[in-house]
Amino acid sequence: MSPQDELALLRGAAADLLLAIEELPLDPPAVLRKHIAEVRGLLTRGAAQHSAMLAAAVGEIAALGSTVQEILGVSRIATIVLHRQMTCTAIRRGSDLSFPAIGRLMQIDHSTAQHSVKRVNLFIDAVELSNYELSVLGKATEAVKRAALLGDEENDGRTKDVHFASS
Repeated sequence: MSPQDELALLRGAAADLLLAIEELPLDPPAVLRKHIAEVRGLLTRGAAQHSAMLAAAVGEIAALGSTVQEILGVSRIATIVLHRQMTCTAIRRGSDLSFPAIGRLMQIDHSTAQHSVKRVNLFIDAVELSNYELSVLGKATEAVKRAALLGDEENDGRTKDVHFASS
């Protein structure tokens, strides 16, 4: 599935979620009101921008030979894990997202996102990444920066972090 297709799916899911919210009782309990506010904020301010940043990073990193599904999946094959870690690193370097936000975006724990960035930085310091891998990481980081800038322009600079309600 292409990044554009994934973004279209996310937008469709967001629209469905907004419709479901509209069907809630007129005076929902306070806890529900809090979750509704968080979801509305997420959908209107940050989801599209963050999805665009993820799509930009994954799209570039996929040039190393992994598919989008593999990078966003749970495979423990070493090369795929490295590509997933490089994706986390590109997002961290190219945006102001926190590790918890990167974790939510990639559906991993925030400590896994931290470990990913630390590991890639260690590989860079130890010269264990090829020049091509470094080049792809640089391109991915720049693509994330472009996506973040476009999102900031569209959102008037309001988007900073994604906060999902815990269930």
